[in-house]
Amino acid sequence: MKRILSSLVLSFFYLTTLAQQTEFSFGAYRTLMHFSGSGSAGTTSVSSTPFNRLANPYGTKNGSSFGFFIQVQVINKHNFIAGLQAGTDQLRSKIQVTRYTTSASWDTYYANGIVNQDNQYINANPYVGYRFTFGKMSLDALVGAEAGFQLVSNIEGFVKNENGQQYKVEYRFDNLKTDIRAKAGFAVHYDRISLNASYAHGFTDHGDGTSVAGPRGAYTNVFRFGVGFKVF
Repeated sequence: MKRILSSLVLSFFYLTTLAQQTEFSFGAYRTLMHFSGSGSAGTTSVSSTPFNRLANPYGTKNGSSFGFFIQVQVINKHNFIAGLQAGTDQLRSKIQVTRYTTSASWDTYYANGIVNQDNQYINANPYVGYRFTFGKMSLDALVGAEAGFQLVSNIEGFVKNENGQQYKVEYRFDNLKTDIRAKAGFAVHYDRISLNASYAHGFTDHGDGTSVAGPRGAYTNVFRFGVGFKVF
């Protein structure tokens, strides 16, 4: 990943020296996020010790949220692109709770509920790409690296047992991460409006035991779908 990032930075500075056109834009998008890897899971249990904590908080179910971005990019006469996007987004994953363990007897009971992991990030995304033109429309194919600086990470949800008794699951992770991701996407432009879609895969292990006790090997998968507006 360090080699890829270095290559992107060098490509960015090289292409800026050949720039024929500079574009500045901003926009918003919808996010979908889930975890993958051996440390992620579709279902988990809640233990009353420590107080209503998940055995595994890294869910494989997509959660929906939102984000905002600004970006600047340069395009040379051969239609090659170098750019930098910065933004903030909330990434949410979901996990199904199927069991509840009590501290008094350590017995395990049936439970049912969905618990969210909500993460707030500030992102920096250098990228390169190529622009295809189709009359008044154009399509940018883009690849890059993304660093997501985690500001907040919360667990929140409700779980019911077989008798209908409800338990609230709510706590915060104190050891925050910087999530390094590979990112690919495209943007379709017409006049000043663009439609954007991208996918980013994280290489930072969120389940390495520094955030919570839990299985190793939990990596982010982030989908974004949005709209942008070109200022100039």
